[in-house]
Amino acid sequence: AYQHAIRIIGNIVSIYDTDQMYPVWGFGLNVPSEATAVLHDFNLNFNKENPEVHGIHGIEQAYVNAVNAISTTTIIPSGPTFFAPILKKAGFLAGESHKEYMKAIQTNPNTRPEYHILLMITDGVIDDMKQTKDIIVRIANTKIPLSVIIVGVGNEDFSKMEVLDADDEPLVDSQGTAAYRDIVQFIPFNKIAAANDMSLLARETLHEIPAQFMSYVDAHNIEPLAPAKAKYSANEYDAGDSKDEDGKELEAAPIDYNIQADPWLNAPVPPGWTREFTDDGKPYYVNDSEQKTQWDHPAAVAFLKKIKEKEEAAKAGSVEAQAANAFDSFGDWASFE
Repeated sequence: AYQHAIRIIGNIVSIYDTDQMYPVWGFGLNVPSEATAVLHDFNLNFNKENPEVHGIHGIEQAYVNAVNAISTTTIIPSGPTFFAPILKKAGFLAGESHKEYMKAIQTNPNTRPEYHILLMITDGVIDDMKQTKDIIVRIANTKIPLSVIIVGVGNEDFSKMEVLDADDEPLVDSQGTAAYRDIVQFIPFNKIAAANDMSLLARETLHEIPAQFMSYVDAHNIEPLAPAKAKYSANEYDAGDSKDEDGKELEAAPIDYNIQADPWLNAPVPPGWTREFTDDGKPYYVNDSEQKTQWDHPAAVAFLKKIKEKEEAAKAGSVEAQAANAFDSFGDWASFE
């Protein structure tokens, strides 16, 4: 279940990250070799110097390796379950990012701010609700660039996660201070995933992020920059790119395109490719090295190509195909006249 959540939710949010490098932390682990009885904020890749891994596959692999380590070594998962230490780590990184941005715009006003999303996957158990509410309110009120998506896996009681989400009223800390910004979104993964609707899951995951981002930029009076010019425009082909390999004109954008029904919209693009959008919101894909565009996701093209190859291989193995190949092997039939 955790792997499924990592893969599905991770691919939804990862599309907005540029370098695909993610710090990954775990909480609740007893390691006999460590002085602390229970680690509440350890690097999941067990690299003490660098918690970062590459891509959603790297996150999933770090999780699998950790599970395997638990089953083959003396380390064991252990309570209590504390959220606050991980939130502090993420808050520190986001705070440092904001400081660097505010410093950078002094010399380069066109510097783009970074925004951070902490994805927490949990079974619903939390043993430091007071401290967690305190740190969330502190992060919200220091107005740093951070949102928190909490994904609930399983069918446990997630009522405390709903409290942290604070959709109905602001979250209040132990001192009675209310959160200036709403920075938490809770996703009951099993419930939404059961609908088998990727567009619904994507909408629920990202539903509050735009408003949370806007509350950050508004709090600091960050003005929008001019849109970055696309590396290559799908609407403006040059003479060398206006035809495909067979010399045929490239097709126009699909008229019946439905962005909510596009299964490839949130899929990561392969290295060397970028996803851009036309003025009316249709996605297209740019081969950065060749500076060519196409409407279909590169992975979709490769997938369909493999299917075609399998179909052709099956067809070639048929009796009819074998007979035709045997006939053709005799060469030009006209030579027998």
